[in-house]
This record gives sequence, C-alpha cells and structure tokens, in this order.
Amino acid sequence: MSLYRPTKPHFFQPLIPGFQSNFSIPKSFHKYLGVGSEKGEKTALLIDKRQKIWDVKIDLGDNLQFKQGWVKFCEDHDLQIGDFLIFRHQGFWVFDVFVFDPTSCEREFPTLDDESTTTVVQALSSNGVTNSISNL
Repeated sequence: MSLYRPTKPHFFQPLIPGFQSNFSIPKSFHKYLGVGSEKGEKTALLIDKRQKIWDVKIDLGDNLQFKQGWVKFCEDHDLQIGDFLIFRHQGFWVFDVFVFDPTSCEREFPTLDDESTTTVVQALSSNGVTNSISNL
C-alpha cells in the first residue's frame, strides 16, 4: 500500500512559552526537506499572507531549530503564547506562514503596496529558487 504524499506539505505549531528562543520544525516533517545527515544551517524564506518575506536561519542539527531572523519574524507579527502557525512548504526552504490567534481565527495585518510581489520574486531568485511559486 502506498501513502499519499502531499505536493505542498503543511505543519502547524502552537506557540508555547519560550517559542522565541526554542522553535523547531517537527521531526515528522523532516522527510519533506531532504535533510538527512547534513549539518550547518540553511536560510529559509518565511512568506506571510501579505507576501512579505523574512530570512530565517535554520540550524540543521537534530531539531531543525529556528535561529537568526526568527525573533524579528515573531516581533513583526506580534506573536504571543497561545497563537499558532501553519507552515506550507513550497520547496527549496520556502514556507508560506499563516498566523492564527487563540480564537482560531487568522490574524489580520495591514496590507502592503504592489512592491511586495516584486520583493518576493527577487528574494526567491536570490535564494536559488528558479521554478514558479504559486499564489504570488
């Protein structure tokens, strides 16, 4: 029996105390990232629903822990204990991130101007992503 493998896998994480300094990708999700025994760090691109991008370093140790850039993402989204995040993997260490508040509703943010789409394309190109990413 073969298992269904999503083309754009997701994971979600509730924010618990210490999330700004101790946040990592669930172990069961590592298989979608093709990490294996690699060490060091990768730069992930986190894209919110406004198409704004944050570069976040991910330590390739056992836990794939978020490092440099993560605190800025948390501050810019006013993340609080009790919020939860959904990460949709686009490939190449690119994630769409959806922020939900404790009432289970998606958080609203001010809109950005049309410049943001250009910024997404430039950031994806500089990160080595050449294929098209949907929903730009």
